[in-house]
Amino acid sequence: MKKDSDNRPFFSIIIPVYNVDKYIKDCLESILVQSFQNFEIILVNDGSTDNSGEICDNYAVDNACIKIVHKTNSGTASARNTGLEIATGKYLWFVDSDDLITQNALSDLEKLLKEYENISILNFTKIDFKDHELETLTISFPQRINALVKNTENSIDGMPPNVCFSIYNRSFVLEKDLRFQEDNVFEDEFFNLKLYTNHNFNFLNTNLPLYLYRRRNEENKTSLKDSKSLYEKCLSKIKLFQYVSQIKGNETNHNFLNYKKRVYTEYALHFLELCLRQDETEYTQKTIAIIKKNIRKIPIEGTYFKTSQIKRVLYNWSPNIFVGYIKLLILLQKKQTKN
Repeated sequence: MKKDSDNRPFFSIIIPVYNVDKYIKDCLESILVQSFQNFEIILVNDGSTDNSGEICDNYAVDNACIKIVHKTNSGTASARNTGLEIATGKYLWFVDSDDLITQNALSDLEKLLKEYENISILNFTKIDFKDHELETLTISFPQRINALVKNTENSIDGMPPNVCFSIYNRSFVLEKDLRFQEDNVFEDEFFNLKLYTNHNFNFLNTNLPLYLYRRRNEENKTSLKDSKSLYEKCLSKIKLFQYVSQIKGNETNHNFLNYKKRVYTEYALHFLELCLRQDETEYTQKTIAIIKKNIRKIPIEGTYFKTSQIKRVLYNWSPNIFVGYIKLLILLQKKQTKN
């Protein structure tokens, strides 16, 4: 592992690891083969019950750039915070253990970060893929790099929802005492939301596709059938909405208003309807209670209401009637399915 003159790596790549023995090798190999080698990899094994921890240990034996932390399971946010505490690089990259980075990504990033030294964050784009597509995946890079420096001005304009699509200046993160919130399922979004709305800094947006994002459809479908998971997602999205709602001066800000519509009507209400389709459980009831409590504060515009004017009217009229109407629709659909 090569280091800068100040005896530290240029990049610290922090990877939370939990039950990904099918994917972690692909992730690590995509980093270890990079042409730019001035980096450290911090693997935080978050209580894996499969062979993930053993795979990480084996890679560390042959690669001095790898540091490993084994800890009890506490979630992705906790794992990232742990990695952040021991990182020594000039820049941070949070990579998920089932994803990959593109060829020469670190070299491209290093050149941009040295060219734009006045920025605190560098954002780039991703390419989605499914398991069976990895071997035949083709990546087309733009002929011309579109690089635009912007300032937050306490706005969410240009804010990525996922921290994996950004490089963070470590000194800036430590100076602002930024950490991931461990009781929020969408810790990525909350991390960036607090960062972009509380601090004034320059960031660089580029059109470079440097991140390969794996779509694990089977597991996503399973999680949407779990009432507890739906409850946690719904609660987390409402926390995001409430945070944005408390920011002064956003009542007329176009970006904030659009975010509030998206974060609630396209997610929280969607999770609510999915919850109502499950058997009645304590989590389903908790979700309904949370929605009812916040329903008057939420914009009634957004994708969720585009397909039904009736939902829009009932939502604005009465939370109880709105929830009852959705239940009725679900009941009628079940009867039609039986027939």
